Amino acid sequence: MSEEPLFSVLCTNYNNGAFIPEMVHSLLKQTYINWELVFVDDGSTDNSLETIEPFRRDARVRIFALPENVGAGAAAVAAAEEAKGAIMGRLDADDALTTEAINVMVNAHKRLPKASLITSQVIACDTELQPMTPAWHQNSPLPNGKSILEH
Repeated sequence: MSEEPLFSVLCTNYNNGAFIPEMVHSLLKQTYINWELVFVDDGSTDNSLETIEPFRRDARVRIFALPENVGAGAAAVAAAEEAKGAIMGRLDADDALTTEAINVMVNAHKRLPKASLITSQVIACDTELQPMTPAWHQNSPLPNGKSILEH
């Protein structure tokens, strides 16, 4: 039986310390266990680094701190450069995943090995992670009538 691919969760952060525990807990609850969190702090001035530090006990959590704020794009590049996984996905520090999220993404990549980008559904939530509105992003048909997953 082959080992499941490592899924690198790329998380960039700037001053989202209040949300970090829930984000990490959503990863720890994943049914797919072969993941790593590549957390890049982009020069935060809040308690972000102190908040994530206790999670370093899990070897899957890797933390990097940029000495100054370089912006979301450059921080994302830094995270991607540190990633070790065959598959990478983005997760913002103020977001959380459902328990099956990584498993769904890995299976989609297995079904569609030539796909370079696979997206997921987004559900806007309040600060207590309660859904506020219906999802604004779903697997919508393309102009040719096929869904994104059929390409």
